[in-house]
Amino acid sequence: MSLRAHVIRVSGLGLAYAFVAATPAFAYLDGATGSILLQALVGGLATTAVFGRTVIARIKSLFSGKRAPDSE
Repeated sequence: MSLRAHVIRVSGLGLAYAFVAATPAFAYLDGATGSILLQALVGGLATTAVFGRTVIARIKSLFSGKRAPDSE
């Protein structure tokens, strides 16, 4: 058995054991947790939109022959 196959097998067994041996956490999420998650989601969407707009502008500039707008 190769080293890579052995590492994958041991990792898989360890992961399976972690799921089988897991106990309830009884975790507590306060009210601010939802707000933080929502803020992270909105921030990620805004970042994706701005980045996507920049990429699309650069691709259009390749085909139109015009210079791409500089990022500010």
